[in-house]
Formats: sequence, structure tokens, C-alpha cells
Amino acid sequence: MTQPRQTLRPPIRHVQETYTAVTAATYTAKAGDRVVGVNRAGSVTITLPTAELRPGRIYTVKDESGAAATNNITVATEGAETIDGSATDVIDVNYESKSYYSDGTDWFILPITPDTNTQLTLATTVSTQAHGDAAAPGSASTASKGDHKHAMPAAGVGAVTREGGNTTEATTTSLTAVDLLAASSLSISATTPFTVMVNCRSSAAGDATGDPKITVGKINTTVCQEAITSTDGALGWSSPDGTAEDGMLVYDVGSRVTNYLRAGIGHYQRSDGSNFTQQLTRTNDDATFPTATITDITARAI
Repeated sequence: MTQPRQTLRPPIRHVQETYTAVTAATYTAKAGDRVVGVNRAGSVTITLPTAELRPGRIYTVKDESGAAATNNITVATEGAETIDGSATDVIDVNYESKSYYSDGTDWFILPITPDTNTQLTLATTVSTQAHGDAAAPGSASTASKGDHKHAMPAAGVGAVTREGGNTTEATTTSLTAVDLLAASSLSISATTPFTVMVNCRSSAAGDATGDPKITVGKINTTVCQEAITSTDGALGWSSPDGTAEDGMLVYDVGSRVTNYLRAGIGHYQRSDGSNFTQQLTRTNDDATFPTATITDITARAI
């Protein structure tokens, strides 16, 4: 009995994953493409085709030239679909590669190599020391804390600045207020708070008309707080019997802005060697502080 002849057929071959080299300025990916290697001395645009927008479809684009930072590779779409919500994506890091997969509607990115453009660069160098080491001594740029040290703030950042001063003693025997001592050539903006400190003393030759008085209330050319002979003066020292005393006056002034032009308050301490007095002083009540840059601060005294 004759048997039917069987026909042998070759096995079905699946679409192979292929590599495609791109050296032209533009290229549209094909169905069989999987890895697209770009090697061109110039910018390139790779287009992901709408016809291949099927769930799970993946294309990988690689910068083989190592010059993508200069010659960017733009990955675009053929239709209205997006790539991670944008119309295009750019490969701009040398030797970077990215994979683009489809959900059937749009394309999404699977980064393969880290994007070095997002790496952070510290603007300042911090001095460090391993824990367990002996504490390093502090300096103008570092401060020691236990077994490690920290960088100090830059000049003018959270630091106290000394604008000016006067170390020459000045005296007066006037029974009316006069300029006694000045710190000049300053540059204090209207919105910058400041503190003034004055070391003071009275001789044993006191006058029976009242205690010596001193205030730092003259700002530029304006006398904001005058030295007066009454007991509520800005700073009062020796009693009428002429006892010698010495001490310090500290005057704090806030920002000089509209509606806050009398924002100053002071305090002082004095001692004759046996008795000690500490008291708050009046705020300025003779005139408002100037809103201009302060260039001169003068102590007034009687």
C-alpha cells in the first residue's frame, strides 16, 4: 500500500534581535532593530516609529562616538506619542545609552548608564578628620570639636564685623553736652543692626551740679539721644562728692526702616571700687535715627 509522502519544512525562525549602526544625521528605527549604535561626528536624530508602538517593544540607543555631550543624540517619535511625557528625549552624556519601551500608546525611558549631568559638585571644601584621631587645633578657617573639625563660615557670613573704633582717650570738663569721641569712616547700611561700646571714667574732681553723663546718641550729624544732667540721663556716673568711677556703656541699635526709627536701647555699669551700679538707659527720644548709611557715631558727654 502506498504511503503518502510527508513534506519536511524548516522550523519557523523568530525575528532576530539586531544591531544597527547609524552614521547619518537621521535614522528611523525598523521593526527588527533592537540596539541602535550611533557613531557620527555631528548631531543625530533617531525616530521611534509609530508602526512599532506595541506593548513591550524596546529600542536601545547608544552613543558609540563618545561625543554626545557635544554632538547630542535626539530621540523623537514619528507621531503624537510622547517619551516620558515629552515630544523628544536627548542623550547628551558621552557614551550614554538609554532604552525606550512602549506601553502600546507612548514611549518610556529605561536609563542604562547613570546620567552624570545630575551629579552634584560641592562649591566649597570642608576640612575633615577621622573619628578617633586626636582633636586638631582650630584656626581661622576651622574649628575643633571633639575628635573632628568643621569649616568656619566665610567672612561676613554669620560673623561679627568690627566697623571702626577709637582707642584714644578724650576728656571734657564742659557743663553742657559736647562731642567727646567719634568712630568715623564707617559704612553701616540703614537695615543693618549694630552695637556700640564705650569705656568711660570720671575723675575724682566731680562737680556739684550733678554726675557726669555720656551717650552715644549722635549718628552722622543728628543728635538722636542727648547727654543731659538730670538723673534719667543716658549714663550717669559720680556723685556730687566727686568719687572716681569707671564703667562701660553699651548701646544696641536695630534696623532703621520706616516706622522703626527709634529702635535703640542701651545699658551701662559703673563702679567706684566699693559700689556697683547697673542700669538700662533711655532709648533715643531727641530725634529719629537717619535712614541713610551711617558713617559716623559720636559719644556726647557732660
